Amino acid sequence: MTSKLYFLGVCFLLFACESNERAVNEEGIINNMNITNLYGDTFPWNGIAARHLKRWDVETEGLIPVKTNNNALAIQAMDKIEEVMGVAMFDRTSIADVPNDEITRGLIISEGTAMGPGGVVDKNSCGMVSKNIGTTSYPTSFYSENGTINTVLYVHLSSSKCTASLEVAIHEFGHALGAGAHFNGFGHGDAINNDFWNVLYNLYKNDIGARENQLTIDKIK
Repeated sequence: MTSKLYFLGVCFLLFACESNERAVNEEGIINNMNITNLYGDTFPWNGIAARHLKRWDVETEGLIPVKTNNNALAIQAMDKIEEVMGVAMFDRTSIADVPNDEITRGLIISEGTAMGPGGVVDKNSCGMVSKNIGTTSYPTSFYSENGTINTVLYVHLSSSKCTASLEVAIHEFGHALGAGAHFNGFGHGDAINNDFWNVLYNLYKNDIGARENQLTIDKIK
């Protein structure tokens, strides 16, 4: 299995569970990849590398460092992602004891700090990704012109009014790895289902910077 493997900053609020619905075909997978990643004309993408694939460069820059803060749900989510992808994606040790403000690349798990639009915390505030605690925005320049994500992102799980499920945790990791806008099976309907897994797998199977006509698609679910 090819080991090409990647995240973001608005709040995406969810309850649904993973389903066993029949997944879309290869054309549908490409369409979902365009919606959430390649087009690059919706949040959190800022137009850089538009029409090109964007993700973390795990091949040359190494696995994605994660400061788990011993959050059991985040660890379960990472385990599931690596199981489905068939390769290691996360470095769980190198920044474990590094102060947050000294981390220059990777994901920081923050428990209980999820917010909705405008900073509102309500029953839908189950998870989000952003540049820091207390904001729903992303870093100004979190990826490069060639499509490489290289930044620090906070993965917020749960709030004072909502406890995140495993599916929500995986969904938020999906944003942090390079999924932007929601699509059917990723926030529209289910938090995640097989259509999500097919998109995530193919984001990391294909090269950073690839255009739609350069994609090779494997349907794994």
